[in-house]
Amino acid sequence: MYWTDTATRWPCNGLITPRCHPQTSHVKAYTAVSFGFGTHLWQQRLADKPHLLSGLTQQPDMVLFGGGLPVTYNGQLVGAVGVSGASEAQDQACAAAGIAALPELQSQ
Repeated sequence: MYWTDTATRWPCNGLITPRCHPQTSHVKAYTAVSFGFGTHLWQQRLADKPHLLSGLTQQPDMVLFGGGLPVTYNGQLVGAVGVSGASEAQDQACAAAGIAALPELQSQ
């Protein structure tokens, strides 16, 4: 059993946009835990497979841009963190900082 944790800034600079919808952070975490790697890596992994990239972007509950990171403990995937509401780089940094702040992971 895995857990996901999300953070969303709502509304995003006073605007409600698909980029910062509260569900986006949840889907980022879900995507990261489902595949076991950060959502920021999808573009790189599929750079030479545009048809696959295009098809995956149409799937529900899948995000292919930064802000979702898996969480591991003792080498095992245990969950994910998803962040939305700022730039992709800021979401990614916030997710990484959240994971780094988990005291249970400090002794790994």
